[in-house]
Amino acid sequence: MTRIELARAAQRVVASVPLHTRLEACRSFGVDLEYWRDPIGAVVDGWRNPDGIDFVVRTAPIGVIGLIDPDPPQVAECLAAGNSVLVSGLDCTDICRTIVDHGLPSDAVVAVDEVPRVEIDALVKGDRVVMAERVGTHSHFYVDSTAPTGQVTYLAVNAAAAGAIDAVIVHRGYPGDAMRDLTEALGYSDGETEILRARSATAAIDMIDTRTAGRIEAIATSDISVARLFESRVDAQALAVNVSPAFVEDEHLSSSLRGFTRLRTVLRGDGQTRRR
Repeated sequence: MTRIELARAAQRVVASVPLHTRLEACRSFGVDLEYWRDPIGAVVDGWRNPDGIDFVVRTAPIGVIGLIDPDPPQVAECLAAGNSVLVSGLDCTDICRTIVDHGLPSDAVVAVDEVPRVEIDALVKGDRVVMAERVGTHSHFYVDSTAPTGQVTYLAVNAAAAGAIDAVIVHRGYPGDAMRDLTEALGYSDGETEILRARSATAAIDMIDTRTAGRIEAIATSDISVARLFESRVDAQALAVNVSPAFVEDEHLSSSLRGFTRLRTVLRGDGQTRRR
């Protein structure tokens, strides 16, 4: 695995551990941060639209952050907010050694001679935080094995016709007759939407990780645990759960930063499609 891949895998671990574990890791290298609540997952806005879709805007980690000539408090704030870091211009030997003893993976902090400008999610130099351009170009609609077959085709065709997605990933356990209906409907609708298969939800998320443009991703599932996994693991500005991503407007795609987190919009529905 490359350094970026190691840092990205470590970031998922960092974001999943409790806040007190992240703070203890920061204290281990001499930075004492005081957070009264977790900076990850704080709800900053929410509403229900006339179609009955719930919109929730919450904070999320930025991901992999490149730091140029930082001081230890900047490294600590990135870790506390659930990120991993690539660091240039700071001796991280002690930091890398001590965070492991406090529950964080060693690759959460990676020392590099020069921070790469591609594949990272943001670059920090001094007090300036700049979101990086994503390498991927795709938006996906994942169809879980438990997805309600009566809704999936309508949702996928609605999203593809609106240009909200350009690929559909289907779990290999999705029923064969429903798969044929989906394939035929997408072919009739635009003929350009890519159809991929995945052996599990985790495999689909890994596929999305390598291809996403980081704007809109969607899922259809009846399994709430899969929906929550998707919401926590998929890195995009907007996530649509059991609702057509065609409802996502430009104003929902926020790259606004709050400290070392960003804002993410989650849509939750019950099979709604957008009227054109």
